[in-house]
Amino acid sequence: MSLLKTFIDSFYSENKGAMISNKSNTDFYVSYEEATVSQIIDGDTIKAKVTYRAPGNLFSVTELEKTNGRIYRFAHIDTPETEKSYNRTVNGAITKNTSSEGQPIAEQATEMLETNIPIGTKLSILVIGIDTHTLRKNTDRSKMRFLAFLFTSPDDCINLKQVEYGLAISYLFPYTMRPNAAMYNKNYKFGKTNRNSMTTDIIKSLFGAAQNTATHNGRGIWHPYYRGGELAKWINGRSR
Repeated sequence: MSLLKTFIDSFYSENKGAMISNKSNTDFYVSYEEATVSQIIDGDTIKAKVTYRAPGNLFSVTELEKTNGRIYRFAHIDTPETEKSYNRTVNGAITKNTSSEGQPIAEQATEMLETNIPIGTKLSILVIGIDTHTLRKNTDRSKMRFLAFLFTSPDDCINLKQVEYGLAISYLFPYTMRPNAAMYNKNYKFGKTNRNSMTTDIIKSLFGAAQNTATHNGRGIWHPYYRGGELAKWINGRSR
């Protein structure tokens, strides 16, 4: 069984939804799409032009998403930030760091995507939800981020590879929602979700194993050089 089918079947078997395909119910959990990479934004976010979307999904594909691209935020991982400011946890408090160079490994994580999925790469994508953290700040459809697992082939998941390379940590994004009508309600209050509801036991096991391998081999963010530094504080904050 391919890795892609393993991901899909795990959602079925654990009763967390179904792959959208010729169904009328709009509260499905996983949507299958195909897209072509149009931009690498950072180590865990890309933009890709949608070329196919399985029928039944609540979200239609806009012309802009066909010609310019839809923003996909990689599910189940987080990479160091490339921006000039980013959150960090110090003694349990969230503060801002203003390093002009971003966090260590951030550039390498982005470069790995530029190498492995350069512009023009065709992807198979499983969308599991929407980033409500972005949605509640801006309702502009072009800036909406879709939480997803991305595959270059049935057995190659880019999300998983970033963790294996030590360029990302296994991380469940806290601001996510299923694609349903609630997002169209102006009075809907977006908040943190149950992170475990956004994955399956099988997928958690795969990402856990990948991170253990990276940690054991001292790859990327797990290299001894970064122990006790700013990156270690970031990892600790993400593990809370």
